[in-house]
Amino acid sequence: MTSRDGNTEHPDYAGRDLPDSEPYEEWGWRDRRAYIYREWMDAGTHRLVNKSQLAEQFGVSRNTIYKDLDRIAEFVDSNLGEHHGAETVGVYKRAVEELLSEGEYKQAAQVQDMMGDWLERRGKVDKEPERHAIATADAADVDEEDLDFLDEVF
Repeated sequence: MTSRDGNTEHPDYAGRDLPDSEPYEEWGWRDRRAYIYREWMDAGTHRLVNKSQLAEQFGVSRNTIYKDLDRIAEFVDSNLGEHHGAETVGVYKRAVEELLSEGEYKQAAQVQDMMGDWLERRGKVDKEPERHAIATADAADVDEEDLDFLDEVF
């Protein structure tokens, strides 16, 4: 699908070169979305992207940032090839590793859970059973120390 100016409606935000000398307020929507896409990938989820900060940075409304995020989500969903999927998994893993290294175990578990949801929505994994179902099914493999650790983290 192409727009009136001949460009695709969903440009390749991942491969777009960003301006390096223009102020953010002068960037067009394609460049702004490419920047926001990178912020999303760095954070591991759009939920961790600071919408107010981006709106101020680019001189646009929060509604514009939310619209940008919707369009970026469409791009992500329509470009889930093997390469992109691997990049996304890498981002999730990096986020979890960094959170663990900072001692943020609960947040790391939340990001890991988001990754599981993302993989499940794309049919890459089946939904995992609840922790108590695992503990009862494999009670011989789970000791009290394991359960204490899980209770502390979650």
